[in-house]
Amino acid sequence: MNADHEDAESSSTPSPHMPIDDYYSKPEDYRRLWADRWLDVFRAGQWCSGEPPLPPPIDKQFDQYHPYACFACKRGPFTNTTLKTCTQCKVVKYCSREHQKADWPSHKAWCKAFVSMRNDGDYRALLKPANADMDTWRLHTSRLTAKVNLKVGARLHTTEVQLVAMQPRCRKCLVAGCSPDVELVTCPRCHGVALCKNCYSDCQVCNAHEQFHGDGGVMECDGHLISLSCTGMVVEQGSPLCIESDTDVEECFLPKDWIEYLERKRDDFMSLPHPMTLMAPVVAFITDGLSLPLTILYALGHSAVLGRDKVPSMTRLVVHLVGASANEELGITKFIELIRLVPSLTYLRIVSIGPDIEDVYGFPSEGRPLNFTNPDMSKIRDGCDARVLRRTGYYHDVGDLDEPPTLVFAGHPGIDDSNYTENWRPTVERVASQDVPFVITGYNRNEVLADRNKLKEFGANVVVGPTANPFRGLRPFLDPMRDSSDFIYTNSHLVITRGSQ
Repeated sequence: MNADHEDAESSSTPSPHMPIDDYYSKPEDYRRLWADRWLDVFRAGQWCSGEPPLPPPIDKQFDQYHPYACFACKRGPFTNTTLKTCTQCKVVKYCSREHQKADWPSHKAWCKAFVSMRNDGDYRALLKPANADMDTWRLHTSRLTAKVNLKVGARLHTTEVQLVAMQPRCRKCLVAGCSPDVELVTCPRCHGVALCKNCYSDCQVCNAHEQFHGDGGVMECDGHLISLSCTGMVVEQGSPLCIESDTDVEECFLPKDWIEYLERKRDDFMSLPHPMTLMAPVVAFITDGLSLPLTILYALGHSAVLGRDKVPSMTRLVVHLVGASANEELGITKFIELIRLVPSLTYLRIVSIGPDIEDVYGFPSEGRPLNFTNPDMSKIRDGCDARVLRRTGYYHDVGDLDEPPTLVFAGHPGIDDSNYTENWRPTVERVASQDVPFVITGYNRNEVLADRNKLKEFGANVVVGPTANPFRGLRPFLDPMRDSSDFIYTNSHLVITRGSQ
C-alpha cells in the first residue's frame, strides 16, 4: 500500500490534542482559515451582546451541552453574563429566571432522577478527587447515566446524557462541581474548562492560562471558544448554518484541503457578507456542512478509487448514503457543491437509505430536485439533473435501487459497536458484491481503525486507510466519553473498501 493510503506510524506517543495524522494539528495550519481577530468581532454580535431581549432557548434537535453556559441560550462568562445554578441538581446553569422556567418542563424528570441518586455509590464517587483517572470517571458516569435513564423511564436526550459525563468538574482531580464543598474556577479566556480552588492553588505554573490547558495550549482553548460560539450562532439563527457556494467553476476544481478550497471559494457565499466568512465559527459551520460532499469528491479523486485525472470528465454520479439519518440530510442542498466543483456532471443522484429515514415531505419514488427546499437560493445549472431519493430500511433489505451506485458512503456508522455489528454485516456484504468504493468515516482514527478491522472480518477488501480526512468538519464537538478538551469532528478519518478479499 502506498504511503498516502494509510497513516504513517510514529514510534513516539503523540499528545492527545495534537495527533500526528491530522491535517490541522498545528496552530499555524488551522489559523490560516480565519481572521486573527475573529473573536473581537464575534463578541459584538447579537448573541454575545448581552442586550435585551433574551435570546430564545435553543431548539433541542440542534442542542449541545456546554457546562459553563446557560443551558437554554448558551450565554455565560464568555458573554459576560451572570449565571445561577439549579438549586436541586447543582449541575445545570441558567442566565435568567425566564430561561429556567422555560426549561423546567424538560429538565424536571432528569433533575429529580439525578438528585435521587445522591446516596448512590457512583454519584458519591464523583464528589471525591479521582487523581485524574479518566477511566474511573467514565465508568462511574456511564453507570450513573444508565441509572438516571432507568429512573426517568424514557430515552434521555443527547444533552441529558452529556449532563452527567460533562458536568462541571475540576480538570485536574476530576472532583464534580455539584459537590457542596467544591468551588470551580474557569479558564479566563474560553471558560470551557475549570479547576477546583485546591488544584488551582497547587499549580506552580505562573501563566494562568497554561494551568487550565497544559498540553492542549491555544488550540484547545480556541476549540472551546469555537464550539461554544457555533452553538451561540444556532441560538441566534435558529439552526446550524449549512450552505453550498453560489456559482459553478468553469473547470473542475479538486482542492487538496480546506485551505485551498477557501482561498478560491470564500467570497462565493452571497448570503454571507465577506467579514462573516472570516469568522472562525462561520468557517467551522461551512466546513462542517460541506464535509460530506467534499469527502465524497476527495474519495473519488483518490488513486485507489477513480483518480484525479478521471473526475473532471465524470458526467454521472450516484451516491448511496447508507445508514443515513438526519445528520446526513441536514441541508440537503449541500450536495449541489458536487455540481459546483465538477462542471462535467449532468446527472447526480443522492440516495438516502436507512431505517430512520422519515418521509417528511411525502417523497415520490423518483425523488425531488436537490434544491427543492429553496429553488430560488440554490440554483442548479440548466442541463443537470440532480435529485435526492429516500428509501426506508436497512441497505441489505431494501429491494430495487434503480441503478448501481458510483460510490457508497457511511458516516460514523459504528460498525464495530456491538449494538449495530450484526445489522452492518449483511450491508457490508451487499456493498462488497457490487464492487464499488465504500467510504466509511469516523470521529477519530481509533473509531475508523476499529471499523476497518470489522470490515476485514466481514470479508471486505480495504484499499485506503484509516487515514486523516483533509475535509473533516472543523466544528469542534465535545464527547462525553472523552476528556473535556478531546474534541471530535465530523468525518475526521476515513477508510475505503472495494469488493471482497
